[in-house]
Amino acid sequence: MWNKKNKILLLINNVFSHIIKNVKIFNIKVVFLELNITSKTQLMDAKIIATFK
Repeated sequence: MWNKKNKILLLINNVFSHIIKNVKIFNIKVVFLELNITSKTQLMDAKIIATFK
């Protein structure tokens, strides 16, 4: 169900396949992560995965 009051933050890495061109999106902010940030975010990834298990 679409609600215009919802706000979404989409974090994606800088993989070429994730490049978004000419797309109109509303209530969604897309943030591209820096290159080679995996070593900094890997611990965070593990904590998030453990939370959902």
